Amino acid sequence: MSAAPPPGQPTVSAGGLGRLTGEDLRRYLERAVVGEDAAIGRDVLAAYWSATGELDRDEVDGLCREFAPALARALGQNAHLLAPTTPAGALGAIVLSRLDGVRALEPARAALARELAGPRLVNRWPLPDQPHPALRRVLAGHRGQVHALAVAPDGSWLASAGTDGTLRTWTVGTGVARSMFTGHTGNVLSCAIAPDGGWLASAGLDGTVRIWDVPDEGSRASGAHRAAEVAEVDGMVGAGCPARLVLRGHRGPVNGVAVSLDGRSVVAVGSDGTLRTWDVATGSPKLTVPVAVGPLRCCAVGPDPTTVVVAGDDGAIWPVDLRTGAAGSRLPGHLGPVLALAYGPDGSWLVSAGEDGTLRRWDTVTGRQVATISDGGRPVHACALAPDGAFAVAPEGDVIAVRDPGDGTQWAELTGAVGTRACVVAPDGSWIASGGRYGTIRLWSTRGELPRMPTAERNEGTRGCAVVVRATAAGGDRAGHGGAGGFGGAGGFGGYGGSGLDGAAGCLGGAAAGAAGYVVSSSDDGTVTAWDLVTGEPGAAMTGLPGPARGCRSDPDGCWAVVPAQPNALRLWEPATGTVRAVLTADVAILGFAVAADGTWVAGGCEDDSVRLWDAESGEWMATFTGHTARVPACVAGPDGTWLASGADDATVRVWDVVTLEQRAVLRGHHGPVLGLATDAAGRLLASAGQDHTVRIWDLATGRALTVLEGHTQAVREVSFAPDGSWLASAGGDGSVRIWDPRTWTCGAMMRFEGTARGCAWLPDGTGLVVAGSSGLYLYSFLHD
Repeated sequence: MSAAPPPGQPTVSAGGLGRLTGEDLRRYLERAVVGEDAAIGRDVLAAYWSATGELDRDEVDGLCREFAPALARALGQNAHLLAPTTPAGALGAIVLSRLDGVRALEPARAALARELAGPRLVNRWPLPDQPHPALRRVLAGHRGQVHALAVAPDGSWLASAGTDGTLRTWTVGTGVARSMFTGHTGNVLSCAIAPDGGWLASAGLDGTVRIWDVPDEGSRASGAHRAAEVAEVDGMVGAGCPARLVLRGHRGPVNGVAVSLDGRSVVAVGSDGTLRTWDVATGSPKLTVPVAVGPLRCCAVGPDPTTVVVAGDDGAIWPVDLRTGAAGSRLPGHLGPVLALAYGPDGSWLVSAGEDGTLRRWDTVTGRQVATISDGGRPVHACALAPDGAFAVAPEGDVIAVRDPGDGTQWAELTGAVGTRACVVAPDGSWIASGGRYGTIRLWSTRGELPRMPTAERNEGTRGCAVVVRATAAGGDRAGHGGAGGFGGAGGFGGYGGSGLDGAAGCLGGAAAGAAGYVVSSSDDGTVTAWDLVTGEPGAAMTGLPGPARGCRSDPDGCWAVVPAQPNALRLWEPATGTVRAVLTADVAILGFAVAADGTWVAGGCEDDSVRLWDAESGEWMATFTGHTARVPACVAGPDGTWLASGADDATVRVWDVVTLEQRAVLRGHHGPVLGLATDAAGRLLASAGQDHTVRIWDLATGRALTVLEGHTQAVREVSFAPDGSWLASAGGDGSVRIWDPRTWTCGAMMRFEGTARGCAWLPDGTGLVVAGSSGLYLYSFLHD
């Protein structure tokens, strides 16, 4: 393929896919990926296949019919991960990774794999974040959580509100961001669209409700938006335009907003327990109704234009007459805050979602609860109904559950909806949208059967990972002391190079070289699991931990791993047997930890600004290092056993002498908390990962900063040196892992995936990298050529 097709004539070329990178691929995706009806030019596909095998005319025609929908669907599902990369060649590796598992595309993937060269990461285990078959596309743009969604009356566009203080609109068919509105000072908590689609309302943490005129999408091409003084920034009209009206009155945050059916009034509820309405034309206040003593969280306008229902922290639902402001009889039932409301099509019933983990159905005529649709245990932050009331959707954990609103029967689970806070259904019921924790909006098609996907073992969000490999009797040196980051993610020791450890027999009696090892992961649900390094199958597990388990570290001899037990305790855990061999305790929370190169002690960074040392054999406390002025989420042990380094929220890295217990150096340069640390096998270099989106490289002999590695667009959670020191991996909150070449300190390879990366660890021979992420646990092979 030499160029993207002209608008209106989309084609998908298999032959050119591997040759498109950077801006060319971005342009192609914008213009060509328009839906499942995209076609492949027969001549292009025939030429492609003629280079890889002999096919007759009928076979080519069959491939055209089979290949085009599969490729268009796969690119639509993953287009948000296919932005330009540095290095440019990494984009091909990302495409190869994301198309894995699509059977119809296997021949094209094989051809693409042969075209790739240079350092790159390739899937070794199946991806834990494979898109659900019903997923149409992912819209990315918000920086932070998406709090609320609203759909236009004709279903052609969406509005979204986020913690980044912006209100955005999106064209549903193409997934293009069309407008961005700024003006709120703080989180935008709710949004609603007028019945005619000409304007929208937003509610914010700043205590205001704002009315925005929505630019006509056609004005972008015509230039009419210039005459209307509508700004355009980064291709989006509306950016920088002030709100038409700023409505004030609430004392404190405004948590929910709705528009009356006639489009003349905007309705809002706030943390001050009041419902307020304003005239949309003039901005004049109309009603102020004290409803509850505590905060109100949500409101919904039903088919009856005279009534709105509101709910909040007291667990009750209140109907309010919009003409008089009179509140009707309260509907009690939820044991805790009510977070979302949705009316049935005729207004005779409604659905509510609560922090108590329930989704309930109410009869609005009698004021009684008639059903508990779902009782999943986790807070339900959102709910929506199909226009005809045929199904209800609501987040349950990291999936969107599609249920029968009558009896609660589950029809489908839509996977990939990590941290969902908002969901809506199209006016014609043909698609569902959700907004989540990491600034993404997902659209699923409801046409045809919605399959219920089996839950993969490794798709639970992971907080840290470590590689535990048995020592062998053959000689060799310990190497690869990988990242020892802490809060929010951890990498663990990066593996141990050569064919043995200091020539000593391993703890399992000198296992043969190549004996199976484990990847140990700690998860969002408080579980620590050992996975077979070869097969990826789960083995021993430790469950029931209080809250998310953060971080893992491995013993150099491959006997055990350090894993969290409680906020103020660590366990030395044997993944082969599931046995706990020691418990290390403190009187404060332990945030990050590291293991000595010889496995004799464990260090932990603590909530009280200290670093503590324990004997790994007895579990007894040995020493405490003080000097940081803020909590310590990261630490790493020096390879010669004489020192350790710690990183803290005070933006410093400190190096401590383990023998004298004195501070050796203070390294300054980060603009914010230090989240991860790693040292090379020789102990000459120290890498630090920061919340300031950078990785900094330090000369340990002089304490001098050698370079600053930039490229991540969010906090860098972890760093890990390869066992031989030839590469440095960094894991970022931007959903990428990057591989840096220490000879030039340039990025040699990168990989993207869903959600965020929280930790990384190299395999002992440097041929692979484990990544712990919010969407699961990944294992990649690292190819050098």
